Amino acid sequence: MEERVWDTLIATVAVLTLPLGLLAGIFVSFQTALVVFIVGWLLLLPLLAISREFVVESSDDPNRGSHESADTSLGALETLKKRYAEGEIDEHEFERKVDTLVGTEDIEMDRTNGTDQSTRESDEEYDLN
Repeated sequence: MEERVWDTLIATVAVLTLPLGLLAGIFVSFQTALVVFIVGWLLLLPLLAISREFVVESSDDPNRGSHESADTSLGALETLKKRYAEGEIDEHEFERKVDTLVGTEDIEMDRTNGTDQSTRESDEEYDLN
């Protein structure tokens, strides 16, 4: 499961334990409410948090961020090509959007390499002089 799914599951259990415990206390008994609170907050939440750490750590890929941005850029480029082929956008708009997409991709690549776009531009200015 993704990290977001785990966070949502943990938050849901934490939030739903209170009303379920209160309803159990009002309509069933105090002991039932106590069981709901103990199971929800003292058993399920720590268990889910610990499980999340093991699952998310094992599925982490150090190169995952760069792959995702490349996949997103390729998906966006394919969408632009399709829209251009279907006549939704003209050639000028297609080229403008491709330039914007490629420019964004270059900035993302600089960030993953640890260099800043402004630093690279200032270096280029000094190279010209």
